Amino acid sequence: MIQTSNTSYKKPELVVPAGDIEKLKTAIEYGADAVYAGGEGFNLRMGATNLTLQEIAEATAWVHERGKKIYITLNIFARNYHVCGIRSYLKKLAEIPVDAVIVSDPGVFLTVKEIAPHIPIHLSTQANTTNSKSVEFWHRQGVKRTVLARELTLNKGDGKIKLYLTYKALNFRRKKRELFEKGEYAPLEAIGDKANHIVAFSRILGDARSIIIVPRFFTRLIPQPEDLPIGREVWGNSYVVIQSGEEGDRYRNIFTGEIVTVSKYNEVNVLYLSEVFLNFPVALLEREKRVERQSP
Repeated sequence: MIQTSNTSYKKPELVVPAGDIEKLKTAIEYGADAVYAGGEGFNLRMGATNLTLQEIAEATAWVHERGKKIYITLNIFARNYHVCGIRSYLKKLAEIPVDAVIVSDPGVFLTVKEIAPHIPIHLSTQANTTNSKSVEFWHRQGVKRTVLARELTLNKGDGKIKLYLTYKALNFRRKKRELFEKGEYAPLEAIGDKANHIVAFSRILGDARSIIIVPRFFTRLIPQPEDLPIGREVWGNSYVVIQSGEEGDRYRNIFTGEIVTVSKYNEVNVLYLSEVFLNFPVALLEREKRVERQSP
């Protein structure tokens, strides 16, 4: 018997940094759902290329015409002498229909609520949110999204894995643009002891199939912070139910090149998480084309 769930799933959003107009347009053209960019003041990348208010207005219009979103960073840790400038900047930014601002500092958060209460607020990774109670606290204050601390990401080093995942995912979405723009979106049901530790969904368009599977709640999943959620010892016999296709379908992980095969279990088609996450803890799967057998 398949266990049913009343859990509602939100479609994951692919958000990409955009240091200038050219990078912003490239990210959107390659399939990003949203971009984030810094203005000329009050963000933590002041040494990098940033957007003027005029460029933010033009970029916002361009992004919205394509059904995408743009977020503006205000993640400076403000001193008293910054406050007046932040208030003035927000009054001008409030006239532009940006989709959210990203903040770190409670004082900047409060200033946004006072000056531009209609703009949604996201909490920056710079705020170093490392536990669920902090997420709950900020949610109660009105934060719409919390970007967790970098210390909780997979890579313990220089962030190359994040760049690699972004590159591979965007490149795949560019190549399969029609699948992601027009394909049917369907959340996938997970079964087993570790079912609550993944988010999975599929895209289907004609014979094209793609499946995305991402772990979550790492602290409950692995014994040591330096460990990765991979292999049978972590995932046991938990699996994802594949609602379309057939037993024997082969899926290639875009990130690793590994092949996983759909199995039959309890009369349903499944992918075992121990095979999906055998060596790498994120999966972007594309179904390989079926080879039709010729009659002799």
